[in-house]
Amino acid sequence: NNSLITLGNNNILTSYNIKNKNIFWKVDLSKFLSNKDTIIESYVINNNILIFFSTGKIMQLNKLNGDILFKQDLNLKDINLVTARGNYFILNQSNGKAFFYKQ
Repeated sequence: NNSLITLGNNNILTSYNIKNKNIFWKVDLSKFLSNKDTIIESYVINNNILIFFSTGKIMQLNKLNGDILFKQDLNLKDINLVTARGNYFILNQSNGKAFFYKQ
């Protein structure tokens, strides 16, 4: 509840404690992400974080230690908005197309 997640230029995903600025964990995502990837949205579900990236990549991590639990590439482009509706996530592209992803 007190962390900030950042994605650096080197594709290192880092979770910082915003109270004392210490690092909770770091994960090297350079084999999965490209330099074009940016974080669009993240959701905390139980003890996990579900992260959506601009290129349609999705990753689920353990929020306590950063272990990667699941990753998928939907091969989409220009995702600019992700919203949750029940068990579904709606991924909207900048060209107006929308895709539904079931949790």
